[in-house]
Amino acid sequence: MAGNIYLIPVTLGGDDFLKVIPEKVINLTRLLRHFIVEDIRSARRFLRLIDKGFPIDDSIFLELNEHTGESEVYDYLEPALKGYDIGIMSEAGLPGIADPGAGECLV
Repeated sequence: MAGNIYLIPVTLGGDDFLKVIPEKVINLTRLLRHFIVEDIRSARRFLRLIDKGFPIDDSIFLELNEHTGESEVYDYLEPALKGYDIGIMSEAGLPGIADPGAGECLV
């Protein structure tokens, strides 16, 4: 059975993420361990914001940005094909939908 791919919204900053991101989405994000992200450092920072004890070292982060080769993108979906759920995160907003950097990498 294939895993799910979730678009994870990321705030523009600040600690008030619960005011703009539904609790159900936060709880789901806390369970994920595979991520496709625009920037690894900002993704880790956001995950620690929503969960101080988030297991960063037990998670896999694949970077998808203007430096990512097209052939690499297909390999990024391999965990989902093996049944793992994947979260996709841009630096701010919702990947591909409300994403200021979408023209560069995530669409």
